[in-house]
Amino acid sequence: RSAEAAGLLVFSQYVEPANAAAPPNDNTSRALELYNASGQMLDLARLKWVVRRFTNGSTSASVVGSVTEVLPEGSAATLPPGQVLVVGEAAVGDALVAAGLLPVPSVSFASAATGTLFANANGQAVFLKGSSMDFNGDDALEIVADGVRCDVFGRIGQDPGSAWTGGPGNPSTADQNLTLRPEIFTGSTGFILPGTRFVSAGTGSGNSLAGIGIPPVPNDRYLTWAAGFGLNGIPLAPNSDPDGDGRLNLIEFLEESSPVQGGPVPGVIGGNVSGSFLTLTPDAWLSVAWERSDNLSPAAAWTPATEVTGSPEATTRTRWQWSVPAASAAKRFWRYRASRP
Repeated sequence: RSAEAAGLLVFSQYVEPANAAAPPNDNTSRALELYNASGQMLDLARLKWVVRRFTNGSTSASVVGSVTEVLPEGSAATLPPGQVLVVGEAAVGDALVAAGLLPVPSVSFASAATGTLFANANGQAVFLKGSSMDFNGDDALEIVADGVRCDVFGRIGQDPGSAWTGGPGNPSTADQNLTLRPEIFTGSTGFILPGTRFVSAGTGSGNSLAGIGIPPVPNDRYLTWAAGFGLNGIPLAPNSDPDGDGRLNLIEFLEESSPVQGGPVPGVIGGNVSGSFLTLTPDAWLSVAWERSDNLSPAAAWTPATEVTGSPEATTRTRWQWSVPAASAAKRFWRYRASRP
């Protein structure tokens, strides 16, 4: 499970401005915004969570954010679903105060130890003073909670040069203020095309912290579907199987079946047949790839099933169809892979 992305907390904003100076500084500080996508209240003072950095393609991590103390003392330091926590330098905390998102603390951000978690008057966690906040566009970042990977920014173990670039809008991870696309608020195991998950909110010039600390509004059809079944926490993740029927949530979502009431696994069709299968229509944030095999032995090779084609049915569904010539193998099996960026 550690390789999967549970998505309890996801990176919703990434600020890596050009010419960022060491603190104290103005609005040219690096910052990370974490969104509670778990569907439940998270106690950030008790949850064992950490933000980690992997520099220049390294697979060895350094800590960017981890809670060591909470201010005000005795604060609940909770993060409600749909709310955000900002990790950053002292100047980022000052910017949150200036924006009215956090009261003036009893201990200045500059004087507070790294790892100090600051809460507002309602006990909601708002800001964590980070460490090693000198990440650049070629450094991967990861959120881990209770030993489970939640989300990855970039690709761990890959050095992209100066930055990852590409995807819709062609954004870069260098010298940018990036915000998470509203269509994709589940966790990721990593990306090489930042545009598949993020859009640029500007470069490092001017106020690079624009929008930081303000909860985004998702428009993620998977999360809407999951909420309809009351899923939250780890069971909400696309790779979870809360009803234990062998079909992961993302498959249940595609097939519009229940993730909390086990159903039969779809039968395998083999031989000289034609057939079809109905799913929701894929999009830029949900891909489907069909594969085939003539042998289900463990070592059997699965290859792209070019004979399977999809055509629209109604406005939100796709009918997948295939036909196998009589001269083909005596047996044939199909499967499809569903994934999100």
